[in-house]
Amino acid sequence: MILMIRDIYHEENLLRDLPARERQIRRWQNVRPRILAFFRFADEFDVNVPDVSNKMKDAIMYTRNQKNICAGFWRMGISLLTTGMPSAG
Repeated sequence: MILMIRDIYHEENLLRDLPARERQIRRWQNVRPRILAFFRFADEFDVNVPDVSNKMKDAIMYTRNQKNICAGFWRMGISLLTTGMPSAG
């Protein structure tokens, strides 16, 4: 899970200096599939397995709860990854 997040941030940071339209195109090509895979992982993860730590369970449940919020930002073409603040493009 942590490696998936790292890869998402890495791809997003590669877009930092591009014009807004190019960032948007590349975000849909390169970042979006990684985010979809991340949420798919969280949705499919079985938190009821006895060996799963409480921290991991909490992280999975938090991720599941944030999915709709993140999807809304993506529909508007906004990324929270680069600066932690909404930015157009």
